[in-house]
Amino acid sequence: MGKVSIVKCENYEGDNVKNAIKKSLDLIGGLPKFVKPGNTVLLKVNAIIGFPPERAATTHPAVVRAMVELVREAGGSRLWGTVPALLALPDGRLRCAVLQKLQEIQEQNL
Repeated sequence: MGKVSIVKCENYEGDNVKNAIKKSLDLIGGLPKFVKPGNTVLLKVNAIIGFPPERAATTHPAVVRAMVELVREAGGSRLWGTVPALLALPDGRLRCAVLQKLQEIQEQNL
């Protein structure tokens, strides 16, 4: 049977999210149990609607960034995020904070 781990995170500031996710993953064996150096990893974020992070309708950008960093630290070679095409406006702008964070991460080559 699979394990589940839940760790409280007080807020989205600084490294709080990353530390909480890391602690949660450590409780179930650590990320290296699931991600080996050179693995391609799919991070499936919830980005179905263009609400700001405060509405809690999509994956918070801080969670996306923390997971990207943790996967990279574990040796993940490529990261992919899936997003519905309907979130891109006709002129190419993104209307969702999660998608904007994914774009920033890609541009920073994290």
